[in-house]
Amino acid sequence: MTELRFDEPGRIDTRQGERLMELIADLREEQALLEIGNMLASGWKSTDVMEYCLQAMREVGKRFESGRYFISGLIMAGELMRRANELLKASLVQKQPESTPGTILLGTVSGDIHNLGKNLFAILVRCEGYHVEDLGVDVGPERFLETAVNIRPGLIGLSCMLTSALPELKATVELLHDHSAEHGAPVMIGGNCIDQHILAYSNADYWAKDAIQGIRICNRVLGKG
Repeated sequence: MTELRFDEPGRIDTRQGERLMELIADLREEQALLEIGNMLASGWKSTDVMEYCLQAMREVGKRFESGRYFISGLIMAGELMRRANELLKASLVQKQPESTPGTILLGTVSGDIHNLGKNLFAILVRCEGYHVEDLGVDVGPERFLETAVNIRPGLIGLSCMLTSALPELKATVELLHDHSAEHGAPVMIGGNCIDQHILAYSNADYWAKDAIQGIRICNRVLGKG
C-alpha cells in the first residue's frame, strides 16, 4: 500500500474540496486519501471534508444508476469511504472512546426491488460508525416488525422508489407504529417518490430526500449530531 505523505499546514484552498470530490467519484482511492490528508494539514475541519466526501458519494450513486458503474464500483467506493472516515476520525483532537452509536434497521418495502439508494445509504451510515441490519428488498411489513422487535434498533429506515409500492410503505409504517412499544424505534422513509406529502400520507416520523440528509437525521435521532 502506498505511503501517504501530506503537505505542510498552510492556507485553506476551497478548490481542494472540488478536487477531492472528483477523485472520490473517479474511485482514485490513494489520491483521494492523500488529498484528505492535505486538506486536514492545511486547516480544514473534519466535518467539512466529510461533507465533500458525501457529495462525491452521491455522484457515485448517479453513475451506478446510469450504468457507468457496477456493483464493484460501489464496493470500491465503500472501502474508500471507510478509510477516509478512519483518517478523519484520527485527525480529531478530542476523541471519545470508540463505540457503536446505534443500530439502524433498513430495507426496501414490499413490491419494490430497487436497492441503489438503500445500498448507498447503508455504506455511508456504516462509515459513520452505525451498525446496519439490512433486510434487502421487497420486505413485507411483518418481517420489518419481527426484526425490529428482536434487535430493537435506534431507527428504522424504509426505502421506496415506486409509487405503486406506497400502500405497502403506509402499511409497514402503520404496523411499526402500532407495535412501537415493542421496539421503540422511530421510522424514517426515503426514495425518489418520497416527499413531504408522502410523509403525511404514510405517517412516518421522518423523511430524507437523499442519503446525506438521512445521515443527518440518524445523527440527530441517535444523539450523535
